[in-house]
Amino acid sequence: MVKLILPPPNLVISLTSRCNKTCSFCHYINELNSPNHEADELTLEGFKTLLRSKSVPKYGRVCLYGGEPLLNKDFFSILKLANNKKYLTTIVTNGLLVGKYLEELKNSKLNLMTLSYYKEDIEKIRESIKKISSYIPINVSYVVSNNRLDEIENMLEFSKDINAEMVTIENLRENGVTNEKTLFESKELRAIQKSLNTQYSDHFILRWSGFNTAPKENEKIRCIDFWDTIFLNAKGEVSPCCQYPLSSYKGSIESSCSSINSKEMISLRKSFINNIAPDACKGCHYLYKSDPLYKS
Repeated sequence: MVKLILPPPNLVISLTSRCNKTCSFCHYINELNSPNHEADELTLEGFKTLLRSKSVPKYGRVCLYGGEPLLNKDFFSILKLANNKKYLTTIVTNGLLVGKYLEELKNSKLNLMTLSYYKEDIEKIRESIKKISSYIPINVSYVVSNNRLDEIENMLEFSKDINAEMVTIENLRENGVTNEKTLFESKELRAIQKSLNTQYSDHFILRWSGFNTAPKENEKIRCIDFWDTIFLNAKGEVSPCCQYPLSSYKGSIESSCSSINSKEMISLRKSFINNIAPDACKGCHYLYKSDPLYKS
C-alpha cells in the first residue's frame, strides 16, 4: 500500500533547531543553531494548530525532538497538551538541562526519556538522571562507531547506575563531516554483542540496531518509517525520516496530498516495495534490519 488511509501512529516533532552540543556525527551538524532559528521554534499555539490537521494521528505516540527540545520555552506546555490528548509522550535529550528542569520533569507525566550518552557529559548529568529515573523510564541511547566501541562498557555501567529501563546501541551513519566510521558486521563484533547481552540483560533491555552489512542480492528492505511515522517541524512541513537533513522538510501537514501522501512519500514507499533503496537511505543501519523493539 503506497497511499495511507489513516495517519501513521507515530508523530515525531522537531521543537527547535537549536542544540547545546555540536556532535560531528549528528545528522544535522551543518544545519543547527542557525541565525534564523526562530522560525524553527514550535510554540504551544503552533502545536495546537498541528494537532488539528486531519493528517496528524489522534492516538499513538508523540516524540518531542530537536535539536535539544528542552531549549524550547514552550516545551512543558506542549508536553502537557500532548498528555491531555492521551498520547504516549517521549523525548530525545542529551540530559544537560534535566537538572535545571528536574521538578518540572518529575511532574510532567512523560512516558519515556531517551537520553543520548556522551562520555564528556556523564558526571555533569549523573545525579539528575538518577533522580529523574524514579519518575520517568530512561532509555539510554549510544551511537557506536570505529572509535567509540571501547566506551560501550562504560556506557552500560552508567546505564545500570542510573537505573535505565532500556539501552539502545545504534550504529553510526556517516554524514560526510565526521571522520568516524560505521561498523560492519563481523565475528568479533557479534562476540562482543553476545558477551554484553549476557552481562547486562538482567539489568535492562539491551537493544541493538545492528551493524551494517553490504546488501546481499535481493535482500529485503525492512524499514517501515515511511508508513508508520510522521516527521514534522514547527512550520508543519514534513520529512520522510529523522535521518534526512532539516532541509528535507517540505509540503504542509494541513493537506494529505502534500504530507503523508505527497508525491515524494508515495514514490519512496514504491521504492521500498520494489526493494530499491533511495540514495538518502543508503548506509542506514535500519534499512535491512527490523527494529527489535519497534520505536523509542
